[in-house]
Amino acid sequence: MKPRILIVDDDRLFLEQCLDMLVDLDVELLIASSGKEALEITTEKKVDLIILDLVLKDMNGEEILETIKKKNTDIDFIIVTGYATVESVIKLMKKGIFDFIKKPLIPEEFKFSILKCLKQREIIKENKKLKEYLFLYDLGKIITSSLELSKVYDNILIALSNYLPDSGIIIYNADITDYLEVKAFSGFDRNQMIELKDKIIEFINTNLSNRKDSEILNFSTENLKNNVSLKYNNFSVIPFENISEKKGYIFVFTNDISLEKQEGLKFLQKHIKLGIENALTFINAQELAYIDDLTKAYNIRYLFVSLDNELKRAERFGTNVSVLFIDLDFFKRVNDQYGHLVGSKLLIEFTNEIKKCVRGIDTVIRYGGDEFIVICTETDVELAKKVAERLRKRTEECEFLKKDGYSIHITCSIGIATYPIHGTTKTELIELADKAMYRGKELSRNIVCVAEKG
Repeated sequence: MKPRILIVDDDRLFLEQCLDMLVDLDVELLIASSGKEALEITTEKKVDLIILDLVLKDMNGEEILETIKKKNTDIDFIIVTGYATVESVIKLMKKGIFDFIKKPLIPEEFKFSILKCLKQREIIKENKKLKEYLFLYDLGKIITSSLELSKVYDNILIALSNYLPDSGIIIYNADITDYLEVKAFSGFDRNQMIELKDKIIEFINTNLSNRKDSEILNFSTENLKNNVSLKYNNFSVIPFENISEKKGYIFVFTNDISLEKQEGLKFLQKHIKLGIENALTFINAQELAYIDDLTKAYNIRYLFVSLDNELKRAERFGTNVSVLFIDLDFFKRVNDQYGHLVGSKLLIEFTNEIKKCVRGIDTVIRYGGDEFIVICTETDVELAKKVAERLRKRTEECEFLKKDGYSIHITCSIGIATYPIHGTTKTELIELADKAMYRGKELSRNIVCVAEKG
């Protein structure tokens, strides 16, 4: 786009002379014959340079300078006048004018001053762009600096908060299932997140879930149904896909975002996708060490990693986590009657039955032998009891290994402990759920028991 120059003078002859002098410059020329007209033009259009006479009929040139500078410090000024003292020139220089030229104008001097100003602006603009690119590059490095997924989410918050100060950011992702959940956030307190969480999921399902592209979209906060109380006017949605082709979204709430900043978000979007993909690839490699060879459920090594993460998340969002401790009743009889190979096949089938009774976001773990643990995220005691009872009943009614020519009936006993009602550490919850399960064994077996409050 050509540089835009505004010439402000109430002398029509002078305006025509200026236009004649500058006709061969590759610029867009505008004229204003009053201070009021000059203020209107600078409000409506982007102006790079103003050539301003100090003495106008309706306004003082110095007053025009101060008014425009308050609104836009990026505009340069060249003052032209036939009336000036050394003191007035020094005063104007201190107010940030680029140059001062005395009337009558010498064409070569006038053009040289304008070209010098435009060249300086071009250099400053290029320097700003270079600084912006280096800044974005450094932010991209922050995002991709870790292979730990939770750390990647935190790094995304750090990068975006640095790029858009005073913004609110929420990261939604589906790591394994299609269930979207909040992974990290900043700029909101816990109560605001509780209020926002479901509204945003509803917005995603209505406006984003069917989109195939990865374009960054901008919306007004009025688009959130039953508009929650927000200090932000707008939000941008940065979509991304991980290696499992699961959709994720980053919501960036702001009051104003320029076109330049939107371009910067596109650059950071690529690093966000790369950072999450790298972390998930690393997790997939790690999980090979966390999988039980027989049942393909998670093993005990993963129990403490997963439960620790869930407890941290529950503490952050003020939600519950329930631990189900499951033990098959009289499983030894199966091994004694049918042999260990059949017993192993039954454990595989039982693991699949557990997975049918819980959600994709819950974690199924083989604790050892015929003992299993399920970590139920965002699950209170009542919901945990329903899940456990569903599993108990399904196990009781199931004919195991029917396809293999057997029809084995077996039951299970289940103990429940819930954070933070029964315990606040992973060790407490596992031990309390274990004790509740053994209490059920002593009572009758084939039962669900909840941990006793301390």
